[in-house]
Amino acid sequence: MLRSRRGVAPILGTILIVGIAVVAATILYAFRPPLAPAPLKLDFQAGLAQNEPVWGDGSDCKNVNGVQTCLTLPTIAIEFTDPPTVLTSEILMVFYCNGTVYLGATLAQMAWVPGSAGTVGGTGPQLQHCGTYKPPAAAWNRFAYFDQVVAGSPVLQPGDTLVVFAHTFTSFKDDDFHGAPEWCYTVQGACTIEFIYTGFPAGVVAELPLFGLSL
Repeated sequence: MLRSRRGVAPILGTILIVGIAVVAATILYAFRPPLAPAPLKLDFQAGLAQNEPVWGDGSDCKNVNGVQTCLTLPTIAIEFTDPPTVLTSEILMVFYCNGTVYLGATLAQMAWVPGSAGTVGGTGPQLQHCGTYKPPAAAWNRFAYFDQVVAGSPVLQPGDTLVVFAHTFTSFKDDDFHGAPEWCYTVQGACTIEFIYTGFPAGVVAELPLFGLSL
């Protein structure tokens, strides 16, 4: 009889320990820290495109009956093939030129509706520096513009394209230049376009060196 009672105690002890472990696991699960979201990644394809109009340039465009027609220049098309659901206002494009920021602007700030009347001037992002050189005052559209599949969409769509003008000025001090300096394509590491996500977690989500892209 005594031997039987001794067998009950270890069983009760085991049940109690298991119960405590289950309760502790439940409490830990309830108060588990949230997992950090996976880093954003933007896939794209880039290549030389056919000549595109220099939208929004007052010296190279004419507005006729509310429609803008412009001269065309060679471009590099950076097309986002299958982007995640992200706001265009949260994707910052930064063009690093000779160790400095030549242009920094969100895709939303660079959006342009082809054919719409009007010019881009002193409002909005402006060109800054390329090394020690500061270009004449010019807006973002001298370097690139954002062409949307759905004009005005706040969300990045498959097929949305950043249109970057290739080297199209005869002198880097030309008052009517477009694009990047010619040596951006021949000097390794000199010029890079980065796309930075400003949401959480923030960071570089895509980059494109200009070196090796032929004109």
